[in-house]
Amino acid sequence: MPTLTPQVRRRRKAATKATPELKRQGTVSKWGNSLGVRIPHEAAERLKLKAGEQVSVEVDNDSIIIRAIRKRRSWSLDALLEGVRPESVGGEFPWGRPVGKERP
Repeated sequence: MPTLTPQVRRRRKAATKATPELKRQGTVSKWGNSLGVRIPHEAAERLKLKAGEQVSVEVDNDSIIIRAIRKRRSWSLDALLEGVRPESVGGEFPWGRPVGKERP
């Protein structure tokens, strides 16, 4: 098993820590033809939300779920293969002799 760097250990430990629940009361306000609820500073900070960012709003029975919409990073093939060299991959795997119409 590979040895983990201190940085990786800290990240894993932070990810497994239970985040305390945040509960606040708010007031529903009229904004044009819609209604709005202010997001408390602590909640916005924890979710890394900024003014003008997109969120998804889901209604589930008697609850409203608001989630931050994060841009998915798009990867190019060149970026994925950057740094991969034949010697780092380990060469071909010996699968055995050909059994079909494979070319040698």
